Amino acid sequence: MSVCCSDRCNGRGADPVRPGALPTYLKKKKKKPSATTTTTTTTTTTTTTITTTSAEEPKHAVRTKTPRRRRLLAAAAAPAGLSGRATPYYNFEMTGKRIVVMARHGESEWSKNNVFCGWYDSHLSDRGTNEALECAQLLKQSNYKFDKAYTSLLTRAHQTLKIITEHIDQPNLPVEESWRLNERHYGALTGFNKAELAEQYGENQVQIWRRSFDVLPPEMDKSHAYYMSIWCHPKIVAHSYTTSEKFPSTESLKETMERVIPYWDDYIVPNIKRGQRILIVAHGTVLRSLIKYLDGVSDNDICSINIPSGIPFVYEFDDDMKVLSSKKFLGDKKRIEEGIARAASIGSH
Repeated sequence: MSVCCSDRCNGRGADPVRPGALPTYLKKKKKKPSATTTTTTTTTTTTTTITTTSAEEPKHAVRTKTPRRRRLLAAAAAPAGLSGRATPYYNFEMTGKRIVVMARHGESEWSKNNVFCGWYDSHLSDRGTNEALECAQLLKQSNYKFDKAYTSLLTRAHQTLKIITEHIDQPNLPVEESWRLNERHYGALTGFNKAELAEQYGENQVQIWRRSFDVLPPEMDKSHAYYMSIWCHPKIVAHSYTTSEKFPSTESLKETMERVIPYWDDYIVPNIKRGQRILIVAHGTVLRSLIKYLDGVSDNDICSINIPSGIPFVYEFDDDMKVLSSKKFLGDKKRIEEGIARAASIGSH
């Protein structure tokens, strides 16, 4: 998609519009394969070594080696960044399992207002900031540390990730971002209030647009109120000038999976197999795509799966990336159930 900015582009765009007449004719377009452009932030650690001198050791003294498991436990308990060498991946060496933690970003301002958000770059609400902090606290209480994080191009995901990394004392965690981890594109529904659309088109139709596997919302065209706000996003503009990637104008879960799963297989899985501890902070439909793929959920059953915001969940894999433990949420059971119910409601994203 070519990107063109005009006077209409003001960064954040106007307030969400009230629903009008939506297009009644949809025509699916074949998607061209595209490459993923990622940005990696690397961190250089400066190490200071302090050497102390004790009383002279007798020549006949015999030095005994510390058992390997005890060395691993001691190193894992030490603060991150004290060693000049690359950090070993103790979670795999000690447990024999490869662990990936996933989290949905906190509530956005548009979600708070019950508006379809998608690719619009809405920031976290006050509640969303608190949810991100809650997510960080759960990870810290469970002593999680990571070697790399993956996220989308959208601010609400980055804000959530920053809160997490700062709270778990890893502010310089390497981060790779990609448009392939963006929320699904809601097309012409973007900016419309869900409850008002339900009054106009029926709650069943709105739920089909939200949760069905392969029903596309109407496409977003250049006349849409938020077209320029989305396509003038600096990171989208950068991608459009440096790659030939084809960006969507609308998506269902099916189309979202077509970009998320290749990214998982080609970019994330190789690092998991190397033993890296991975954190993914993304969006509801992206995480549902991964859950469907990893757990083999049917097209019908995935419609009833909802991801609460701000509550991390864990997958464990064996050497062959076979799922050993699926979607284990951290935290209070009641809070998890409330979060899932809220995500399922027509009154939330």
